[in-house]
Parts: sequence; structure tokens; C-alpha cells
Amino acid sequence: MNPAEFMLDLANGNVTDISVPSELEDRVQTENSEEEIKNGKTDPAVVHEGLGLAIGATLMDLKRATTLASVTVMTFMLAGGYFVKDVPTFISWLRYLSFNYHTYKLLLKVQYEHITHSINGVSIDKGYKEVGVLAAMVVGYRLLAYLSLRRMKLHPGA
Repeated sequence: MNPAEFMLDLANGNVTDISVPSELEDRVQTENSEEEIKNGKTDPAVVHEGLGLAIGATLMDLKRATTLASVTVMTFMLAGGYFVKDVPTFISWLRYLSFNYHTYKLLLKVQYEHITHSINGVSIDKGYKEVGVLAAMVVGYRLLAYLSLRRMKLHPGA
């Protein structure tokens, strides 16, 4: 996946491209990644893919979809509270819609659950809520994409 085309790939729902830039090939191990995709192992990229599908199916215009995907992902990253320490209160509610927030909480749980129960005010619990929210996002984004495609009017002979 070309990093310069990441947002375009996200908007188009193309996240199965696991290619590595040539300058990083010696540093990255990719022999199991093909098997993981075939075996059905998933990661948070499924949520990102669903968001890209929903945006692309709703707008059906490459430039607008790419722009909206960029703005949406940047907003989720900033509102998640991990890149900006003091998120303004008028947008702080967006963190709960951000897949970055829930994914990062799960990463904190995996890394630090045996050391402490809270890190900088972020409680580390069992992680069921985060997994549930991410699963709901996977289903919700794909349902939105499906409904967007269903409302399209196809012209005969086109």
C-alpha cells in the first residue's frame, strides 16, 4: 500500500493491499500476513474499511469521498484525545464515535493491564465495551454502505 494513497484506498475500501515500500522490505516480516487474511483473522482495519465503504457508497464521487474520509479520520484522531491533551468540550463527545479511541483503549489494556488499572485518568477495564463498540461500528458502517447502495437509482442500459 502506497502511504501517499492511503486515504484514497480507505475511501474505496481497499485495505487488503499488504505491499510494503521497497525501502522497508528488509525491516518488515510479511510471510504470515497472506495466511492471516485467508484464515479470517481480522484487525481494527475492518472498521476503517467499513467507514471507507460507507463514505464511498454514500457519496459515489471519488474527490468528495476522499476529502470527507480525510476530514473524518483527522477529526476522529484529534477528538480521540490521544494526540491532543485538552480536547475542547464542544467536540469531546466525538471521542466515543472515534474508532481510534476504542482501539487505543484496547491497546492500553493489552500493554498495561498487569501493571495498573488507570493511566492518566483512562481506566483500563476488561475491554468488552470497546470490542462491542468496534463490532457495532463494523456492522453499522457496512449497513450504511448497503443502504446507500440500495437507494441508488440505476439507469437501464447503463
